This record gives sequence, structure tokens and C-alpha cells, in this order.
Amino acid sequence: MELTPDIILNGQNATKKLPVAAYGGAEIEIKPLSSGVYETLARKHKITPNMQNADQYRWLMEVCKEGIVNETMKGLVPKMTYDAVGEIGKAILEYSSASDKEIEDFTKPAQDS
Repeated sequence: MELTPDIILNGQNATKKLPVAAYGGAEIEIKPLSSGVYETLARKHKITPNMQNADQYRWLMEVCKEGIVNETMKGLVPKMTYDAVGEIGKAILEYSSASDKEIEDFTKPAQDS
């Protein structure tokens, strides 16, 4: 299979609902970060394996602000619990790094059930 602009652009519009344990399983819609957004955030926050907790938290807050779909919810990130920011931010980062199988499944036409 050849990578095409349509595959890249369709992936940019992908979203999924994430149940947030910190809020009793209430769902929030997230999207993956593009490589450009990830790079900008990584440079801004100087991502390293030995980051201090406060730096990691600020990084995850920025990830949440970029990866949460709903604009109102993005604005509420600073008011979210510490656990929720960590949970949502990590889920966005995981969603931004799809496995080979997920990419293959995404590019296949939908099957009627």
C-alpha cells in the first residue's frame, strides 16, 4: 500500500471517546497530535527522560490543550484534577503513536456488518 495525502489528511481528522477514570468514566473526545504540533510542544518543554514531575505535568497540560477536541473542555484543562490531566494527556500521546495494525485497519475501507 502506498501512503497518500488522503491517508494523512484523514488521520488528522480521527477522534475517539476516552472514558476518564478520574471523573467516574465520563467520556471526553480526543484527537492525535500531528508531528508538527508534537515537535513544537517537545521543543517548548525540552522533553527529556529525566524531567521533573512539575515539568511533566506542564507538558501533559499542553498535550491536553492540543488533543482535546471540544474547545470549552480545552479551556478547562487548568481546572482538571492532576490525575485527569495525566490520564488524558498520556492517552492522547498513545493515540498519536498508532501501531502498525491500527494504521493498517484505519486505511481499510469500512465493512458493513
